[in-house]
Amino acid sequence: MAHRTDDHSDMALFKNRLWKLMEEKHIYTTKALAKMLYSQQLVTVKQKHSYDEPSKIYGNAIGAIDKKIQKHLNADTAEELQGEFVIAYCTFFGCSSDYLFGFIDCQTHDIQFIQNYIGLSEDAINNLKFIQKLNNGEIFLFILSRLIENRDFSINLMNEINNCFEKYYYYDSKKKLSDALNAESGDDIIKFSELLNSEKYKNVLSRKQIEELRDAKDSKIYRTHVHFLNILDSFLSNRIKELNKAPDTD
Repeated sequence: MAHRTDDHSDMALFKNRLWKLMEEKHIYTTKALAKMLYSQQLVTVKQKHSYDEPSKIYGNAIGAIDKKIQKHLNADTAEELQGEFVIAYCTFFGCSSDYLFGFIDCQTHDIQFIQNYIGLSEDAINNLKFIQKLNNGEIFLFILSRLIENRDFSINLMNEINNCFEKYYYYDSKKKLSDALNAESGDDIIKFSELLNSEKYKNVLSRKQIEELRDAKDSKIYRTHVHFLNILDSFLSNRIKELNKAPDTD
């Protein structure tokens, strides 16, 4: 079965959670995963003693594990997941068994706790963890922490972002209304004029107005970006001044 081309968006299904784990490890075939689990001795396969050729033993083992994984990638629930594979998957992918069984949405309990407590997505939390491991990661997180701690920065940025979304939703709703008007009237100018004055479309914007609104939206997003950079620049400048004023302790 071509698992790679399947729809994996529904994370309520066990097969999609397993596939997500595989994708994050850049593993796209069940055979590749079978080889990794077997090579790391996470899964064992009982074979007949008559199989004495190493290549045959290896091939049979990979084939048996591959069939199990195929079965898992076709299962909506983890009800038939054997204990050996629960441990193997958790060890290999570094996830919790509760994630495999669908009891938590994040792959580990610590990430789930952070998500529940502050609302960040799992990807956002993992990105922060990744930043922490980079060279100068502590400095990046220090700057990010100070920006978030700054009430003026947080409130101003949130207001700017909120304004962007309000502009976007307003534009989007009017754009849909305008498209519906054009679709309903077709090429009939008279019908277009009648519909434009009807109760249904009386508040619709003209195409020119929609384009102007779209440009305003893009401009607003650009200004938000500039606003963010200005706040960051101001913060760093003040921080450098504070450090320069600090007494020399050497």
